[in-house]
Amino acid sequence: MRRPLHCTASLTALSLFVSLGLGHGHAHAQPAPAATPAVPAAPTSPTPSAAVDSAGVTPFGASLFTGNFAGQRDDGLNEDYQVLPGDRVMVNVWGSATVNDVFVVDAQGNIFLPGVGPVRLSGVRARDLTGVVRGEIARRYRGTFEVYTNLLTASPVAVFVTGAVPRPGRYAGIPSDSVLVFLDQAGGVDARTGSYRSVQVLREGQPVATLDLYDFLLRGTMPTPQLQDGDTLLVGRRGTSVEVQLPTGERIGVELKSGEPAAELVRQVVRPSARVNELSVRGVRGGAHIARTLRVTELDGVELMDGDVLTFREEGQAPHVMIRL
Repeated sequence: MRRPLHCTASLTALSLFVSLGLGHGHAHAQPAPAATPAVPAAPTSPTPSAAVDSAGVTPFGASLFTGNFAGQRDDGLNEDYQVLPGDRVMVNVWGSATVNDVFVVDAQGNIFLPGVGPVRLSGVRARDLTGVVRGEIARRYRGTFEVYTNLLTASPVAVFVTGAVPRPGRYAGIPSDSVLVFLDQAGGVDARTGSYRSVQVLREGQPVATLDLYDFLLRGTMPTPQLQDGDTLLVGRRGTSVEVQLPTGERIGVELKSGEPAAELVRQVVRPSARVNELSVRGVRGGAHIARTLRVTELDGVELMDGDVLTFREEGQAPHVMIRL
């Protein structure tokens, strides 16, 4: 026989079930002791990874760094690669002049062609090699000749990756490798503190380029500085950020940048469908909590601040209701 419950215990159990959304069950005669509060079952979410911060928010761009760059890397050199000392260049010349050999670019940046002398190649782009060699030979030989060149291998480089990355260290590659290749080796950008909008390339302690990975993510463009041995990639700390909650339950961290229209950036990240027509904005202003509900088209009139939470909802989707007894 089920024993009757005291009224206070019944209200406590009912309040607990309502707050946890478990009202479909039945109260039992032996409630948990007061010193051991009931907690919901552990969620069946995936194991936390470096791509998700401690609050369960995934930074926009985290999908870039899944370890695929090394597996898909092309060891060939692009046409914009600039020759460096130590590179190996094959030169074939036939006709009024004859050369057929592989030459190593020396410390002065030259190769030495028999009968021609030193030819400076350091800093020459791969696509311009044949023209440069042809020009030097033409200064010493008359007649008709043809030239073929091929950049065989590039000198490897070691680049330091530090700042807000999971695995700071020294990583190997070739000069034409993208910055993304080296960041990927270091585990990408740290989900808790790292910035996708401030990645500096330092050479001898001085910045030579600053990259905003959002340019690549949203527009497919990014400067591609040729890295040199001993360069450093410094990932900065995250700046002003907001959390975007999608109707699917996904939570995305979006980093804002001073001087850019924040509402337009959020729309580019979310790309709301026609059914997503409403959102709420929660945050703190002047020490007080604020909450606003507005149409998506009204977002331009809202000044977003660090820590704001934007929840997008589809048409007809009812928000959660909390009942307290």
